[in-house]
Amino acid sequence: MDHFLYWNAKGAGGSGLFRNVKLLCQGSKPSVIVISETKTDDISKFKAFSRLGYDSFRMIPSTGRSGGLVVAWISSRILVTVMEEDPQFFHLKC
Repeated sequence: MDHFLYWNAKGAGGSGLFRNVKLLCQGSKPSVIVISETKTDDISKFKAFSRLGYDSFRMIPSTGRSGGLVVAWISSRILVTVMEEDPQFFHLKC
């Protein structure tokens, strides 16, 4: 069974993002990570997920200092299709 991780980060733009995701993924590494309320539009912060093995991701940037959503997955473990994308949500088929 694949594992999923959902985290309402309430601000993932800080420098501790990668360290915190790495800690959350210890043990049973989830196939899919969803982080909401990122409060950032800086896509480079989430490209570091590739160092943890997440080779695919999509991002909805925040609007000002609210919102923001990121989904990252390991494509060799799970097939994810983005069915619909909106400023408030992703509709994914996993």
